[in-house]
Order: sequence, then C-alpha cells, then structure tokens
Amino acid sequence: MMGRTLLFCLLFSLIRCNLYAQNENLVQSGYFINPLDIPLRLSGNFGELRSNHFHSGLDFKTNGKEGYSVKAIADGYISRIKVSAYGYGNALYITHDNGYVSVYGHLQKFDTVFTKYVRLKQYELKSFEVDLFPKKNELKVKQGQIIALSGNTGGSAGPHLHFEVRDGKTEEIINPFQFGYKVDDTDAPSIDGIAAYPLDSSSTINGKKAVQYFGVKKGVKNQYTLTSVPEISGRVGWSIMSFDTETDNTNKNGTNSYTLQMDSLLLFSYRIDRFAFDKTRYVNAHIDYSKYQKSNVKYQRCYVLPGNKFNAYQNTPIEQLPVVNDTLMHYIKIEAFDYFKNKSSLEFKIKGNKYLPGKEKPVTDNYFYYNKTNSFKADGIEISLPLNCLYDNINFYYSKKNIKGNFYADVYQIHNDETPVHNPYTISIKPFPEALKYKDKLVVVSIDKDNKTTSEGGEFNNGFVTAKVKKFGVFTLLIDTVSPNARIVNFDKSTHSFKNNLIVVKISDNLSGIKSYSGNIDGVWVLMQHDGKAKTLTYEFDDKLKKTKGEHTFSLVLTDNKGNSIRIDNKFIY
Repeated sequence: MMGRTLLFCLLFSLIRCNLYAQNENLVQSGYFINPLDIPLRLSGNFGELRSNHFHSGLDFKTNGKEGYSVKAIADGYISRIKVSAYGYGNALYITHDNGYVSVYGHLQKFDTVFTKYVRLKQYELKSFEVDLFPKKNELKVKQGQIIALSGNTGGSAGPHLHFEVRDGKTEEIINPFQFGYKVDDTDAPSIDGIAAYPLDSSSTINGKKAVQYFGVKKGVKNQYTLTSVPEISGRVGWSIMSFDTETDNTNKNGTNSYTLQMDSLLLFSYRIDRFAFDKTRYVNAHIDYSKYQKSNVKYQRCYVLPGNKFNAYQNTPIEQLPVVNDTLMHYIKIEAFDYFKNKSSLEFKIKGNKYLPGKEKPVTDNYFYYNKTNSFKADGIEISLPLNCLYDNINFYYSKKNIKGNFYADVYQIHNDETPVHNPYTISIKPFPEALKYKDKLVVVSIDKDNKTTSEGGEFNNGFVTAKVKKFGVFTLLIDTVSPNARIVNFDKSTHSFKNNLIVVKISDNLSGIKSYSGNIDGVWVLMQHDGKAKTLTYEFDDKLKKTKGEHTFSLVLTDNKGNSIRIDNKFIY
C-alpha cells in the first residue's frame, strides 16, 4: 500500500513538472499578452464547480461594464466564430502559430472586419445563430490587435470576458495561469465543511450508517480543525467544501488542488490544470450531488466513484482504502491549494471502533450497474440507460405518483433527482387513449418539487412518447397546442414608426420552446438578433432600408418545437 501510494505521488509530481516545463518558454518570452488593458481580476477561475460542468477558463471582470477593447494575445488567425443566444454568445477563436487556441466569449461585438464577415454569412444562411470556420489565414490577426469589445452576450450573468487557452491538437482546455497570467492573490482557499461517507453497508460514522456532515473551526495561519472527534468503523470516504478568493475580491471561486492523508499515508490527490470538454459533466461525480440538490452547496469528494472517468486524480481505489477496525486514534490531514500555492490545512483526529462486517444489502430485481447497460419496463413506462450513464451502482426504483394536473399520462417517479446521470437515457411514456388525437403535440415533461413542469421534448412512435433526458425525477406527458407569443415593444402608434431605428420583439413560449423565427421587411429576410436572457429579437435598421424611405411591412413568423406558429405583420413608415 505504502509503495503504491509513493509511486502515485512521484507520478503526480512528474506530470505536473512536465506541464510546467512545456509552458516555461512561453512565460519567459512573453509569448501571450493580456487580452484586456485593465488589471486582471477574476469573477470565475479555471476548474470552478458549475452546474453540470467544470468552468473551462478564466472570467475576467470588466468593472460591471461592457465595451472594453479585447485584444489578440498573439499572432494567428481566426479559426472559428460562433454567434448564439446562449452559451458563449458572441465568441472568437484564434489559432496561434505555436499550436494553441485562444477563446474569447460573451463579446458585445466583433471588430468591423469580422462583423462584416459574420453578417454576410448570416444573410447567406438566413440565420442569426452561426458556427463558422474560416479557412486558415483567411482572417489573420496580429498580437495586440483589437478583435472585439467585451460584453454580456449568451449565458453570461453579467458583463465580463470569458477567456480560454486550448491545446490545438487535443482541444483540451488548459489553465491560462500556466501561460504566465497572474492576478493579485495572497489568500488561501477556505475550508468550510467536511463530510464522511460509509463506503459499504456495515461501515459507520458516529454509529450511523449514513453520511455525516461536520462543522470546522478556523485557527491561525489558515489552519482548520473539526469541532468534534468522529467515531469511525470500517471503510469511510471524505469530502470537503472549499472556496478560493483573490486579494480584496470576495468572489468565491474554485480550489485548484487538494490532498487527503490518513496517518501520514496519502490516499487522494486532485489538481485541475487541463481537461477535455467531453469530460466536463463528471463534475456531478466529483461533488456530493445529493447534498447539492438538497442544499445548493458543493462538497468535493476525496475519493473517486467507480464510474468517474475525470482525469484530475491520483487516488487509492475505494476497495483499497483503509478499513478502521480498532479502537485507536487516527489522524486525517487535508490540504487545499490555489494555483499560486497559497495553502490551507484541515487536521483532525478520528476515533476507531471495531468493524463488524455484515451482509451487503440484497440486490433487487432492478439493480442498475454503472458499467453496464440497464433497462426497465412497467405498465405504461419504459426506460433504457446506455453504458456509462451512472457513476455508481444503484438499487433503482420507480412508482406512480398521485399529482393533480391536466396530464395526458400517468405520473411516474423515476428513481430520484439526487442521483446524477452522465449520459442521456431514453424514457418512453404511454399516453392515455384520449390523448392519441394529440399525438403530434405530446411532450414529455419533468415535474420539480414545486410542481413546476419543464419540457423534455419527445416524439410519438409505436404507442409511446419517447425523449432523451439527463436526470432522474418525476415525469409525465402534456400537450402543446398553444402558439408562441410575440409582442413588438417599441412601435410608436402616433407616428407609425419604430423608435431608435430598431424593431424590438418580446418572445415567449408556454411549453415546448421556440424552435425557429424568421423576420422579413417587404418580404425580404432580415437579421433578427436573439437575446436569450432578455427573450427578445432585435432588428437594427441597415443601410438598405434607409435608402428606401416610405411605408414598409415588417413580418415575423415564430414556431415552437411542436409546430405551433404565430405570424405578426406590422406596417410602419420610415
């Protein structure tokens, strides 16, 4: 055990040293410059724990404002331009001569040259949302060139610049700090809580066969301890709640790395310096997902669930973790680090109890394995889970629920929403006979704890409505026969004109969600910019319209995911 753990430590150190060596020349030569001319301060850091993903870059604050100049960090060419109402909003990707790719997200607007390029493609494709891949060197940039203005587009919660550096070959995201970017940071991560988990059916924490959460007390020099001495029997795993801050910055960001030792034996080490996008959802295995669902706090595991394939760990497999089977005192030490080596330590004692192994819980007929495909059928419901859908084995259960509502099928409890799902699985629900006349309008919906319904999509086939979902919970069917809503908000009836040379339309849908929209002036398609947060479509009068003064007709067709449409026509004078 000791030899294998020492080998883990050695390999872990060698890997990190190799990564730093790869980037040392870039740092020394100043290959990359800052993307902003203002001091770099963070509202989010690399690897921070987000909903269903690890944060993939650095979020630089822009003083709560939009419009700061964003610069290319090195020579290269624009290799991708993406425009979306969600996600990164307006985003630019630059491939550099050294093979790395820099990414700039939530931009307010692109530089004039890139704007013209995008606008031409949008009109050609008749689509606001585009994902473009210019040819190599078609759109060259020089280091320090202004490429855009910072903004708040897409899924941004406030003005900032989302910034990434990626490996151009593997497309993995790399912590930009490895390339010499720095922020003023002398603060060590905090350790705000700890939890213990029985890892088999006979292990106990303070006599209980259930997870236990403990308060911590901060001492001097970032030293923490527990407020009690847990009594442990059997094999137990741990997790911590930890945040990191910068100097004079209260944003609670992610902790870069942490380790766990028991009686001076290293059992676990985690450090996030790079990862692939297709691994980011493993954040739900990394955290205590059940606690997060119940309390909206994130405890990070100091052990690895068997179905967790994230690559930031050096760990002792669960089945080889120490079994406490004595009445002695043992010592636990957890150290948490930020990227700049500021450190906090949590040290505490545990008291051992004799371990009395018993029989494992019986496997039910509906036992689901994390490393196999799984399926279930009952009256009116079928589900199918592909391989790698779960992070651990579960005793799956379901039931019918008695929830009032105008539903078009029985209401089903599919396991519980405190168990995470990695890959989408298939759920098929049989509608009531009287609902078959609406078969093309039927939608699978989930129902939360407040009885709020959310569309999960779905299509009718072979007597069932089938959808792909990425969560357990409560599901049933509704129908969507209601058209979306569109309302022009800036038309001046007294002058029969639009204010500020803009057409602004507020849009919404009651259930299945808006699928498409198309705006026209005098029968000619025009670009409507979609703001997902504000739920608006906006057309800014262009030069072509300005040259044709007089009476015009604006038309908009809005369609939802079940084919329900609305059309509005509005005559105006320009």
